[in-house]
Amino acid sequence: SSGINAEYGRILGEVQVPKAVQQEEADYEDPQSWILNGNSITKVGGNYWYVAVDTDMSGISGDMLRSWFETVNCSDMYRWWHPKDHSYGVWLTYDSYEASTSLVARQGKIHRVKEKIGRKMHKLDIFFHDPCVGKDCEVLKAQGVELILSGRVHAHLTPIGRVYAGFFIHTLRVDDAGSTLHSRFTMGKNVHCLDHPNSWACSLFDTFQWFIKKVMLSEKNAGAMFIHCREEMFTLGRLLAKLNNVSSRD
Repeated sequence: SSGINAEYGRILGEVQVPKAVQQEEADYEDPQSWILNGNSITKVGGNYWYVAVDTDMSGISGDMLRSWFETVNCSDMYRWWHPKDHSYGVWLTYDSYEASTSLVARQGKIHRVKEKIGRKMHKLDIFFHDPCVGKDCEVLKAQGVELILSGRVHAHLTPIGRVYAGFFIHTLRVDDAGSTLHSRFTMGKNVHCLDHPNSWACSLFDTFQWFIKKVMLSEKNAGAMFIHCREEMFTLGRLLAKLNNVSSRD
């Protein structure tokens, strides 16, 4: 892993965060949007953030990426993946069901993690689900999409408990130019308490949600998510290349 970590360290100073732009409304439910407009940070309607990161994963297939998420079942492997930010990670199951398309992986699983985004360590429950229910995701196959990973993010906040914070979609597309992982994060849309919605802590959270969202979901935090994803997926691409004997990339 030393070679991987050395290459990871080489890019730490190279991540350029794009300038945030404003947009009144957007339809990020459309599967086509999951592979468009990469490497951008958008404030939507002044209410939530949409962070888009595209990562070169040339040589990596959907089966390789699917296998990794089925294999990374302990904290040691999770830390190996991203030693700078990952601290803890275990898989749990909340439901068992068949996905609406073979493109979707890990539906019904929870990834309980502790990881650093920016300067703060977060405890998160990531509920992987099928984002293609009721949508025509099959059209993505014709565009080279081989795998879709999507999760709803529940953040553990003391003393509130778990709070719904947003969701993400990772879409791996393979074409003649190589493989690209399109990562899309929606941060701060429909934020709400999950464990004790009638508690004093949740009432306080709801009353001052505008302030909490301003602090927790600032442009700086959206930029931190962009950097975290860029580093995390860059490292994963190099790690999978080594594990699968894929030719090294520039």
